[in-house]
Amino acid sequence: MLIFDYKNDYTDKEFLTATGATVLEANNLPINPFALFTKDKLAPVHTARTFISTLAKIYRLGPWQEQMLKNCIDLAYEKKGIERGQPKTFTIQHLHFVM
Repeated sequence: MLIFDYKNDYTDKEFLTATGATVLEANNLPINPFALFTKDKLAPVHTARTFISTLAKIYRLGPWQEQMLKNCIDLAYEKKGIERGQPKTFTIQHLHFVM
């Protein structure tokens, strides 16, 4: 299970000992929220939308911030050679890139 603990509610030493949990810093997570696990032609769009929706709820982003974030994610995919609507560009090499 992965818990995104934005308020440090789960870093209590007693909780960590009882559950055997490991605390990871946000800048060193072993996951990539932009990885594509499907050849669905809209995978980059759906992946970006899910990420943006999550951040928008957490940080109460407005439409302008959401659009800027979408533009940045689109550019990151483009720089990795991933083209929206072109599943042939979703090679294994591109599926697990790090931002």
